[in-house]
Amino acid sequence: MTNEGTRGLRRGLLLLAVAGAAGLLTFAIAVRWGAESGPRAPEQGSRESAPSGGAVAGRPPASPPGNELGRAQAPVARGRTAPVDGGAAAERAARDRGSLWGRLTDPRIEVREEAVEALSERRDPESAALLEDFLVREADEDLKLRALELFEERPPEQAVPGVARAFDDRQPDVRAAAADTLALVGGREAIDTLWDAYHRERDPEVADEILVALEMLGEDVDPYLE
Repeated sequence: MTNEGTRGLRRGLLLLAVAGAAGLLTFAIAVRWGAESGPRAPEQGSRESAPSGGAVAGRPPASPPGNELGRAQAPVARGRTAPVDGGAAAERAARDRGSLWGRLTDPRIEVREEAVEALSERRDPESAALLEDFLVREADEDLKLRALELFEERPPEQAVPGVARAFDDRQPDVRAAAADTLALVGGREAIDTLWDAYHRERDPEVADEILVALEMLGEDVDPYLE
């Protein structure tokens, strides 16, 4: 083979080698480019590892530490009131009693009249005790008679002790009205109170009123009649 033919053969082999190397380089670049442009797995600890807000797919977002909304809370009861404290109720009742007693002992007679009428709307033992104390302290006869009328509407256990205090009153009309009241209240205790008042009474007219009351309650009063 001539020198010229040898050089031509070498040039051809060199071109083939260059072309092959270029092809391999192009293929390697393509593979690398495809690997870098594809989706990448999220790195551990990166911000892209979870959606914004700390939520994980398929799970509700966790509450941040210290967030009260993330804790279970008892439902708030509606339409209910807290139970009344016994001490507060007693204190309020004492204030009411003091206020009413202040009106019953007020120097103005019109204020005392209103207070007596306020007691007419109550049936509790405490109001009966107030009425009893009022009978002992009150000076106006008409107010005492009105108080005795209020006892007629009460049960014997409330009425008799209070009315019994009226038999010690200095005014005869009040003592006679007390006898009439017990005749309407009735009961064994009322009868015993009337007999006791009769034996202590010094006014003949009042004594007669007491006997009438006893007769109304079924007592035999004939031996005491003149």
